[in-house]
Order: sequence, then structure tokens, then C-alpha cells
Amino acid sequence: MVTRFKLALVWAIALTAVAQAGELNPKQVPADAKWLAHVDLAALEETKALQKVRDTWPQKTERFRTWMQETYGVDPREDFESVTLYGTSYGKDDCVMILTSDYSTEKVKSRIESQQDVQKTEWCDHTLYTCPIGKAGKDKSYAQDQQQTQQAHSSSSGKSTDRVSWALIDDNTIAYSKSVRGLKDAIETIEGHNESLAGKDSKLTADLPNGAVAYAAATSLDSISHEGMLFPILRQHEHACFVLGERDGKLFDELKLVARNEEVAKQMKQVIEGYTAALKVSCMDSEPMSKMMDNVEIKQDGSTVTANWSGEIERFTQALNNLKSQQRR
Repeated sequence: MVTRFKLALVWAIALTAVAQAGELNPKQVPADAKWLAHVDLAALEETKALQKVRDTWPQKTERFRTWMQETYGVDPREDFESVTLYGTSYGKDDCVMILTSDYSTEKVKSRIESQQDVQKTEWCDHTLYTCPIGKAGKDKSYAQDQQQTQQAHSSSSGKSTDRVSWALIDDNTIAYSKSVRGLKDAIETIEGHNESLAGKDSKLTADLPNGAVAYAAATSLDSISHEGMLFPILRQHEHACFVLGERDGKLFDELKLVARNEEVAKQMKQVIEGYTAALKVSCMDSEPMSKMMDNVEIKQDGSTVTANWSGEIERFTQALNNLKSQQRR
């Protein structure tokens, strides 16, 4: 749990902060979503952990803040609200991201339209932008330097360059998708034309606790077709969720896996115990990290396995300082 916290969110919370509401908005997620992930940037701003990260890497966070203000007219400490990702299947291209932020519309439009190979399409009072993923966020000079190499690769491989589409839905909402169809569906859901999760009794939102900063959930896991180390394991489960947050002055991390049956759950518990033991060994050179690993608790109840961790903010601060010292070596 601790390593997931350290590697997955230390930089995220170092680079983002807000002062407005950022809770999961079920009206933004379609009713047929199979998975979702949400980061409540407003809740993040209120955590003590965020301030500790800023204190540890002040120059990095300030550089990012300055770049965001100059490029997009966004102050990360005041304007970001939330980020939501979801998919209606487990296809590699089925992913939509919804960013809510008080941004400068003109600056964002100017930045988008300065990109190389951006295509604009007018649709239902919205402008849809599409460009190669590798060029998103790059200026024209950079894109032109890379264009011949990318074209040569596409020709030799027979595959087209992956593209991403996005739209400025309103003054606070931007939607991204790897497909134009996915982007259009996202806009129609947000505007109330498609059925959403609002008012639904969904497993995707059933385990969202108080104090959550980051939350992810997935259902219909048996429909995953991808291969790889984790996917065959996930296919043996009906439901999964992960939560990270701060509550009562402590950081907490909760993982819940609902397996097909008790035998799968039994084996999964052993897998998590082995993984946790390996993490403890890897943290033995860092006393603060090692101490934090002592707070992991793994349980099985029928076909459900839960893994919980909690840690004091002071211990987390010591671990951050230790991590910073290791980076200097």
C-alpha cells in the first residue's frame, strides 16, 4: 500500500492543488461505465500530506505552478477541481477523462490551435479538436522536428499514429478521449442527453468513503481481454475498488477485491501477503518506510479480500525526506 502511495500519488499531490469542490459527479459518468477513477483535487488541497510534499520539493511545485499559469491561465493552487476517468469497456482505446477547472478559455484555445496537425470539427455547438498523442502539448517547432520520424515509423509499421480528441465543454469542463465517438458520448452524458450514474445504485460508487482523495472502481472484470501479468488475475474477480485519502489526521489506503468464489479469494489473499512481504524487504534500507509498512492489514471474508493501511503524517514526512535524500545520491 505504501509503495502505491509513494509512487502513484506523491508527484500528483506535489503538482496539483485546489480550493473548490471536486467530489465525484455521477452526472459526468455514463450509466454503462465498467470502470472509473477519480481524484478530488479539492479534498487534496485540504490534506496535511499535500503541504508536506510542497515543503519537500518547493522548487518543483513552484515551477509547475508558474508554467500552468503562463500556458493555460490556471493557478494549480486555486483553479483545479477534479479529474475523472472512465470507460464503458476494457478496450485499450476506451478511456474518457473529464477535467474540471476554472481555466482561461482563450489561453487554452490558443495553446490547442498552436499545435501541429490539429484538426477542428464543429459538432452540436462544440468545437472538437484532434491531434496525434505524441504532439499534444508540444509547440509547432517541436512537432515539425519529429514529424518525419513519426511518418516514417507509421509507414514502415503499417499503423496510423494514435490520436486524442478533446473539447472545451464549458468554462469549467474539458473532456478528452482517444476516439471522437467517445468524446461525443461524453459531451452528451454531461449535458444530460445520455443516461448517467446519477441516482443509480452502482457498485462503481458503493464503496466511496469519507476522506477519499483518489478513488478507483471496476466491475464486469471477466470481460477484460488484455493479456499480461495483472489482467488474468483481475478476470477472476467480479468487483474491485481502491481508495486513498486522509482521515482523522492519518493517511489511509484501502483495497477491496470481490472474487468469483472463496477459493480465488484465498489465493488472492496469499498473493497480496507475498507482495506486501516483498515491499517490506525492499523498504528495509529506509526506517521510516519500513515502519509505515507495519500498518498493513489483510483480511478475507468469504469471497472478499481487503487490504488496509494507515499511517501518521509525521511518519509520512520522514519517509518523504528519506526519499529526497536517496534521490540526491
